[in-house]
Amino acid sequence: VVIMDFVAANVEGLPEEEVDTVMQYFGSLALTILSLYMAITSGESWKLISDPLMSIGTYLGYFFVLYIAIAVFCVLNVITGLFVENAKRMSLQDETQLIMESLESRKSWLQEVQGLYSKLSGNNPDGMDLKSFREHIHEVAVQAYFAKLGLDVEVENSASLF
Repeated sequence: VVIMDFVAANVEGLPEEEVDTVMQYFGSLALTILSLYMAITSGESWKLISDPLMSIGTYLGYFFVLYIAIAVFCVLNVITGLFVENAKRMSLQDETQLIMESLESRKSWLQEVQGLYSKLSGNNPDGMDLKSFREHIHEVAVQAYFAKLGLDVEVENSASLF
């Protein structure tokens, strides 16, 4: 609105071809808004839009450049901020998900070890001793349990595992 008012007030005295160019970009409120929008979205060259303003007065050209700077930098700053904030939020969700999966895996592993211990100790109220551990180590089911847990247990290294 400010630019359109300045153009309307100062268009007199310009050559006819410059008046036509100024009116092409700033002849009405709709044309002014469209021209300013095209300038910040690269729909039209800044030079093509600013030259008619500069012919009216350099202050209008400077005002136009100030408008472009504020519009472009503010919009870019807001959009960049949104992307950064969204990326941060996604990163935190990924980290939380990773921690939850790790805890769940650990809980599952602990349950498997407790199940194996219960199986190996049997009815012994004192729990399991090395002798009973070595007796059960040859069983296929026990070897399968250890393989599932990611352990390769042989009779030779069973004492160190126990």
